[in-house]
Amino acid sequence: MKRSLRVEIRPKNRMWSSLQRLAEERQVDIREDGSVYTSSTCVLRWGQSDSYVDLAPEMDAAFSLPVGKYVRPQWQLELTEISVDNGCFVVALTMEDGEDYPKVRAPSRIMAMDLGIANFAAISSNTGERGILFKGAVLLSACHAYDRYMQEKAAGNHPGDSEDREKALRRKRNDYFRDYELKVIKILSSWCKEKDIDTIVVGSLHNESEAEKQGVSPLPYDEFRGLLRDMCLRQGMNYVEQDELFTSRASFCDGDVIPDLFLFRLRIDVPIISRFHCHGCFQKQSSEHPVVVEKRIVGILCQ
Repeated sequence: MKRSLRVEIRPKNRMWSSLQRLAEERQVDIREDGSVYTSSTCVLRWGQSDSYVDLAPEMDAAFSLPVGKYVRPQWQLELTEISVDNGCFVVALTMEDGEDYPKVRAPSRIMAMDLGIANFAAISSNTGERGILFKGAVLLSACHAYDRYMQEKAAGNHPGDSEDREKALRRKRNDYFRDYELKVIKILSSWCKEKDIDTIVVGSLHNESEAEKQGVSPLPYDEFRGLLRDMCLRQGMNYVEQDELFTSRASFCDGDVIPDLFLFRLRIDVPIISRFHCHGCFQKQSSEHPVVVEKRIVGILCQ
């Protein structure tokens, strides 16, 4: 089972000068966002009271990054990536813990999730439990504060502010987003275990113009879906994305087929009949001919 760890190093951190020296040796401009260093040769070692990752061992700017209690001795470090994001260094570690992913069960107890703005997530299930609402006011507040500052700066109201100020506000907004998403994922993980949920269905707007009309572009829905997909993988649950377009006009009792506009955006000529989308093989099947699409989960499970 894959494990990941993300560490942000900001200018006041004592590790900043070492990472800056590494970027200079790689001839990377840290004023622009992008990748600085990627390696699979970094070493994870253990001290008397802490664990460390030896970064860039093959270079002159090699140094050690403490990772503390977040790493177990039996884990194997596979990949290390260092990048610049909004004026700070981000160290991403990918590790293997030696455990197998749990087996996915057949869908029977299903939870449906609709992502929105006023309510970040509206949740219901076929288990008879009461629905759950996650309010989106915190995310909207952080998003509006950043947008208001950018509008004022464009109007010339902050002539003395540097680019670092803008990056700091963007980091603060992204921290709000990440903190909120992780808290929601933790609550959903506990709730799904308690209610024995085996399938999660999430609405997905693939049509960009429709997404702009509903105002869903500022919020980090794609990042949240990625966290939710990873949670399902670790808990042995099915994860399904359903295109939301035309769902209000379709009748489940009459067996209406919902057009999948994701295929039309890819310019694939597939008849809209008897199509199923599989969580395991990532293939789209038609009654006339199968079509393999990108690793995107859209629709319902294969029968």
